[in-house]
Amino acid sequence: MEYTVIGDPVNLASRIETLNKPFGTDILVSEDSYQLIKELYRVEPMQTITVKGKTESQRIYAILGRMDDPTAPRTIQELRALLGTKEQPFHRRRDDPHEEEVKYEIHEK
Repeated sequence: MEYTVIGDPVNLASRIETLNKPFGTDILVSEDSYQLIKELYRVEPMQTITVKGKTESQRIYAILGRMDDPTAPRTIQELRALLGTKEQPFHRRRDDPHEEEVKYEIHEK
């Protein structure tokens, strides 16, 4: 027997998760998730995105750390330094047949 999870929230989570690499982050959350954790975690708002299957833009947030953790990063730059990552320019050629299907669009800041 195999278990799986399907549905709109799962698709959105999958699209958001794939943005960690270009944003140089390790945990990104949607607006709905942010509303549930905003009293516990320090976050950095990221650019809005539009994902395949949705017409409205989505606000996403990078988790920096727990608010009660004095060692947690306080800025996105501190988080990237801790992770050893950096924001990567995201350019995808739409005419390249070897590229995967584009499932999201990152809006300019």
